[in-house]
This record gives sequence, C-alpha cells and structure tokens, in this order.
Amino acid sequence: MAELVGGAFLSSFLSVLFHRMASRPVLDFISGKKNNNELLMRELKIKLLTANRLVDDAEEKQMTSPTVREWVDDLKDAIYCVGELLDEINTEALRRQLEGDDDHSPAASSSTSWISRSVFKPSSASDEFHNSLEPKISKVLRVLDLILNERDALGLKEGVQHRPQERNRQTTSRVDESGVFGREKDRETILKSLRSNDTAGAKIAVLPIVGMGGIGKSTLAQLVYKHIKDDFDVQAWVCVGEEFGILQIAQTIYGRIIAQTCTITDLDLLSEKLEKVLTGKKFLFVLDDVWNEDYDDWNNLMTHFNMLKLSAIGELPSSIGNLKQLRHLDVCETSIRELPETVCTLYNLQTLLLFGCHRLIQLPSNLRRLINLRHLDIRDTEIQKMPAGMCNLKNLQTLSHFVVDKQTAQRIGELKELQHLRGTLHILGVGNVKGNALEADIMSNKEYLDQLVLTWGRGYDASNHDPENDREVLNKLQPHTNLKQLEIMSYGGLRFPGWLGDPYFSKLFSIQLTVCKHCCLLPPLGQLPSLKELHVRWMNNVVEIGSEFYGNDTCGITPFRSLQQLFFIDMLECKKWSYYDGSRSNTTILFPNLRELVLSRCPKLTEIVPLEKLPRLESVQLWDLESFNGSLAHVESECPKFLSLVHLRIDNCPNFVSFPDGGMDAPKLEELRISQCKKLRSLPEQMHTLLPSLQKLEVFSSPKVESFPHGGLPSNLQHLRLDCCRKLAANCSLWGLKRLNSLRDLKIFFTEEGGEEMGCSFPDEGLLPTALTHLAIRNLPNLTTIQGKVLRQLTSLEDLTIYRCPELQCFLEEAPKSLKSLTICECPNIRCLPGAWLPTSLSRLKIWRCPLLEERFGERREDWPKIDHIPRVSIT
Repeated sequence: MAELVGGAFLSSFLSVLFHRMASRPVLDFISGKKNNNELLMRELKIKLLTANRLVDDAEEKQMTSPTVREWVDDLKDAIYCVGELLDEINTEALRRQLEGDDDHSPAASSSTSWISRSVFKPSSASDEFHNSLEPKISKVLRVLDLILNERDALGLKEGVQHRPQERNRQTTSRVDESGVFGREKDRETILKSLRSNDTAGAKIAVLPIVGMGGIGKSTLAQLVYKHIKDDFDVQAWVCVGEEFGILQIAQTIYGRIIAQTCTITDLDLLSEKLEKVLTGKKFLFVLDDVWNEDYDDWNNLMTHFNMLKLSAIGELPSSIGNLKQLRHLDVCETSIRELPETVCTLYNLQTLLLFGCHRLIQLPSNLRRLINLRHLDIRDTEIQKMPAGMCNLKNLQTLSHFVVDKQTAQRIGELKELQHLRGTLHILGVGNVKGNALEADIMSNKEYLDQLVLTWGRGYDASNHDPENDREVLNKLQPHTNLKQLEIMSYGGLRFPGWLGDPYFSKLFSIQLTVCKHCCLLPPLGQLPSLKELHVRWMNNVVEIGSEFYGNDTCGITPFRSLQQLFFIDMLECKKWSYYDGSRSNTTILFPNLRELVLSRCPKLTEIVPLEKLPRLESVQLWDLESFNGSLAHVESECPKFLSLVHLRIDNCPNFVSFPDGGMDAPKLEELRISQCKKLRSLPEQMHTLLPSLQKLEVFSSPKVESFPHGGLPSNLQHLRLDCCRKLAANCSLWGLKRLNSLRDLKIFFTEEGGEEMGCSFPDEGLLPTALTHLAIRNLPNLTTIQGKVLRQLTSLEDLTIYRCPELQCFLEEAPKSLKSLTICECPNIRCLPGAWLPTSLSRLKIWRCPLLEERFGERREDWPKIDHIPRVSIT
C-alpha cells in the first residue's frame, strides 16, 4: 500500500478523457453498432464538459466548505469510472484486432455523421460486449446528473480561475505546529484516511490536497507527514515545483530511501531499483508544490509504483488473463514451469519479468499478441527457443535474450523489426543459424542497443561446425556503430569478419572473445578508438599475438590508445606476444593508457611485451605461465622504470628466474606477491630504495629464495608473509625486521627444513619489530618454548597464531597485555595455559587439535573457569 499526496488532478484527468473519447480506436469501436452507445457517449462528453467548467471554482471552495469537498470527491469517483470504461473499450478493441474478431468498419463509420448513425442503426448482429456497455454508460450518466444538479445549491460557478501563486519556492517536511491554527479537523480527516483498512493491499492510492495558492496546503501536508510517517516502512518528501520531471521525482524518492544522492539517469533501471526497495513494504510519498495537471505524466509516474509482483508460487493461474489492465507482471525467481496462454490476452502488458525462473523452458506460443510489451526479461531461465511472431513486438525496448534452436534458427531474422531495443541483448544458439538463409543487417538498425552478446552454444555442436558458415553469420550480425559492449562466445570461424576492429565503432569500449578455439589470428582491435576493456580467453589456435592485433599503421590511430584493462587467459598454444612489428619504430607506444594486465594459464608463453614500455600500467598479474622465464623488461634494460606500477603478482611461473638486473625502479609499487616460482633465487635488488612505497610483500612456495637483498626490505612495509626455507632461516639474524617500524602484520610459515633450522625457542630477542599487531608462526617442529619475555616487548600485539608446533608444551611467561586474539592449532603436546598468562584484554581464544588443552579447558572441565570470562572461545 502507498499514499501519494499531491496537487489537483481533476482538470488533467478530464482533458485526457476528452482526448481518449475522441481517439480513432474509441470512435471506430463505438460507431455503427445496433445500440445507443454512440449517442450515450456524446451525452457523456457534454456532461463532462459541464463538470470541467465547474472544477476551478470547486477547488477553491472545498477548502472552506465540507459539502463542496464531498461534491469534488463524488465527481472524482465518477471521472475514474469513465476512465475505467474507456480502458475496457480500448482493451476489447485491441483484443478483436489481434484475434481477428474486428467486425467494425472505420471507413464506413467515418463516412456518415453520428446523428445519422444514431437514428438509422445498421442491422449488424448483436454484440455481447457492446450490449453490456449501454447500462454502464447510462449508470455513469445518472450519477453525473445527480452531481451536476447540486451545483446551484452549492453556489458553484463556471469559469472561475485560480489566484496566482509563486512557483519557485522550496518546501521541506519540517513544520512548527505552534504557529498553526484551525487545521485539526482537516489533519485528522487525512490521517484517518491514510490509516484506514481501505488502503491496504497492493493498491497505489492517491490522496490529493487541493486549493488555491496561499491557503495552507503545504502546511497541512507537513502536519500530516509529521504525525503519520512512522506508520510507514518507507517515506519521502519531495518538493516538485513547476518542472514536473518523472525522472527527477523518482531520483529524489530513491535518494531519500538510500540516504544519498541518486545519480541513475536510466528511468527503467531506476524503476527496477525502486521495485527492489519497495516490494512488500508500506510507503508514503508526499509530492508538494505540484503544478502539473497532465494526466499522462501522472499515469506514467504511477506506473513506476504500480505492478504485480508474485513470489513463492509454483504455477501462474489461468485467471491471470482476467487482469485486463495489468501493465507490469513480475514472477522473477519463482518455480513456475510455464506461463498460461491467457497471459497473451493481457494486451496492455508493458513489462514481463521472468528472471531466475530456472524451471521455465518455453514462452507462450501467442506472445506475439502482446504488442504493447516494452520489457521482456528471461535471464537465468531454461527457455530453448523463442515463439513465432516476435517481430510483432515492435515496442520492445528491453529483450534480455533471444534463443534459437535448430528447428527455429530462421526466426533470428525477426530481430530486424525490433528497432527500439536498448540495453543488453544476448542471442543464444547462433551456431544453429545458416548464413545463406540469414538476411544481412538485421542488427545494424538498433542504434539504441548498448551491449550485444553472441553465443554459438545452446544446442550447438562445435565438432561439426562449418567455419565459413560461422564467419558468414557473424558478418551478417554486424551491429550498429553505436554499440558499446560486445561479447562473442564459442565462435567457430577461422577468422573474424572485417567489421570487428573497424574504427567506425567509435563507442565500443568493451570486448570479450571467449572459446573461439578455431581462430588463429586476433582481429585488429588496436584500431578501436574507445576500447577500454579487452578479455580474450580460450583461443587455442592463436600461436603468436603479432602485428595483426594492433591494426593497420596507415589508419593514423595510436594502437589501443584508450585500452585500460587487458586479459589473456587460457591461451594454450600461444608462445609469443610481440610488441613491435615491421611498420613501427621501437619508440612507438602501443598501450599508452593500459592500467591492468592479466596473463593467466598460457603454458607455452615465453615472451611478453616489455612492461616498462607501458607507461601507465598499475596492476600486473602473471598466473600459471609455465614456460615464462621472467623477462619483465626489455632485454637491454638495466634497472628499468615502472613508474605507475602499484600491484605485481607472479603465481606459478616455475621458470621465472629473476627480476631485472639492478632491480625495479617502481616508486609507486605497494604490493608484491610471488608464489610457486621454484627457480626464483632472489627478490628485486635495491628494494629498500627502489620500492619506497611497498606495503605488502608475500613470498611463498618459492624455496630457492635464500636471503633478502642487500640493504634489506623497504622501511614502509606493513604486511610480510614468508615461506622460510633452510638457508633463509639460517640467515634470520640478517633479516633486519627490527628496523621496520611500519611492519604490523608478520606471517612466517617455515618449510620442513627451515623449521628444523630454527631450533627449540622462538622468537629470538631483537628479531621482531616492537610495533607488530599481528604475528603468526607455522611449522616449527623443534619448538618447545615461546619466549614470553620477547613477546612482552611487542606492546601493540593484538593477534597471535601458533600453528603446527608439535613439541611446544607451554607458555612460560605472560603475553603482552594488548593481546585480543589467541589461536593455537595442531600443538598436541601443549598442556597448560596458566590463568596468569592470559591477559584481561583477550576477547577471542581458539584451540584446534590440541587434545591436552581440550581435556583441561573444555567446557565444564578442570580449568574452564580460567577462560570463562573470554567472550569468544572455540575448542575443537
């Protein structure tokens, strides 16, 4: 349930009713029938015109006269009835048009006057719907007669105008009640209406506060808002003013709900956001200082708050077809298996949301009848094919997926008629389409489409692919040059068509090429002037990334001038990524704006572009490059400069031997992670000076790293994780950790040999910096004693973890008083935690696989009282 408090609506409602009554569909439907409906509609229009001339005077007088206010309410109800009557007529006319049951003749009806048609009725067959209209119209006429007959008694006059009011003021919901008099009755009337059971349910209710300027409409609304807002789950006050913008109002409402400025400019997306935050909630919106009286604007605004949302249902009943005026149907994330065919009789339906209906396998066969449909979302469903006649849905703006199988592949051509599509379109089953039967340019007319996803899968057998057919199909699916994002998946051609990489696609900023296993060359994507994101994955036939990738040098475009993110993943046969080609000099910058580079699971790759040639590179991730030997820079470079680099990660590169000679001049590098580099012998040289910003260093599963570089580690280091081998452990006195005043988090995981080298006590005095807050040690097989005296020097230590120290028996001295968390794992011989040792600051204690401690400190055991005061205790 919701309430919208606004300005006067009757004049705008009436003007729209007049327009609808004079519309060609209504006139054609009513005219020429063997009944009095056409004559009655003329009489109805005359009475509404009379009422319209009284509205302005009634609006002013209703604020001081309860009887006039009641008269306005009665008139409003009657006008709403007329609106519902016109809705029925429009819906029936649309049904007959779509179902071939249209027996009226527009040409004939327009050739004769309404007077002639009323007196000399044609002898057409009786019509049940037309016959049912006559008593409905007559009843409304009788009601309007009674209402209009009261005007003299109420003193209502025709043609009275509103007094002027300032239109540029701003109001808020705050009000000082001490200065307000005489509005108690009005306030209580509105509060009673807002709290009545009549407004419960899914209905959107509108409660207008009307009147001329200066009589206190805003003040009354403020009083009501103050006393009623806590009755609602969501509430918002919006000062509209003269400019009535639906997007602006929706932005303001959503911003009030999320307590921050709303920057969403797509009204459809904003409507979805509002739906998510309002579904199932009771909400109150006050729209103050409203001047707009355009019914279409108000109806459009209401549409964004008026919808049918069904959840937790297993079957949609056939009776859904009875909701003839339904505009928005949402059955997302339900377990429905099918939609009843009666859905296709909801001719006014504009939005159909089926996202997440995982059991839904097909759409109704007559979906083509929903010619008013604007939004169809079938993401995350199991729909195998589109029904015939999708080309009839010419008003579609959102179509999440278009699916074809072998039997319905020709239906892909129907997309040509859907010229208003926008947002994202995913075409599934492209591999089933025959190029010689596909009309060209079915996608090039979609200038509003932002993202296109083409997937050859869903029933496509890659082993029986025809490369030439796949290339022809992709060529004919060339999109409009306004496209911004493109994804191609499971394409089977040996080459890409010429349009992919054409610089005329000046807005294309994101491309993903996935599982194009038969292509041996990448398209000339370097020519795309706006390309920012490029993902290439599972292109197994590409052996070398060369000059073809950068494009034709004669076009005058700096290759990849806008590219910021580049991913090469699962390129199983790729051996070389060349930087230069014959047409360019060695000074050419090919990736002037590249920020992020990811190379992953390219097992044969031995050579990559020199990273120091990428001036703005901030993040590099090299994963699973089994043949890569570690040439991060040009072979002739010594101490190369990586002036923008912030993150460097090298994982599972077993042939990575060394960093560049002389070190890496990377003044902005903050994080360096090295993992499973079995041949790496040392960290970058001169780290203490060349990497002044390094804050996080992780080196593990790289057993040949035997020492830190000369000069030690950078002084700003805050996080250090080491896998410590025998030689590195033997040189622990040379680590120089003591001088790292910024180090807060230290994790040392000893290898089996490294742990044996450390002896029976840890840590040695002078080894650790005193500012540590987190310390973890692991795999010390000979450790028997934790040096409590040394630990007490770590006056800021908050978290201590001791893992897999089988000979450790007890803590002999007290720990730092700052300790908050203690974890002891796989220490089977530790037997005691003296109560005096545990500081009062401790808030978390975890003991795992320590049977002797579990026996003593388990709940209701001997020493449980010593730890009972700790808020979080876990012993397993």
